[in-house]
Amino acid sequence: MNRVMHAKNGLLTLFEYEPEAYVDEINEIINCITENRIYDNAPSLRQSDLVCLLESLKISLISEAFPNMNIKKFNRILESKIEGKLEESLRIKIRKILLKN
Repeated sequence: MNRVMHAKNGLLTLFEYEPEAYVDEINEIINCITENRIYDNAPSLRQSDLVCLLESLKISLISEAFPNMNIKKFNRILESKIEGKLEESLRIKIRKILLKN
């Protein structure tokens, strides 16, 4: 969890000084989650750590994007490498969340 806190602090600093770059980083994290890639700025974080990171930043991928979905179901979807319409739906809903903030 310490690794998540370090990444969170870095993102919060970025948010404070370069908000546009912050949004780009959040999008990169989302891409890493959905495409099961390593996040270059914190390569030791697993996919589940990245989800926790976004949740800790109040970017609720689960409750906002899919209000009726619980964490176990969300993790199963991630493990099955989200594809097609579900991935696009998730991306659209996440963009809406980011644009609200």
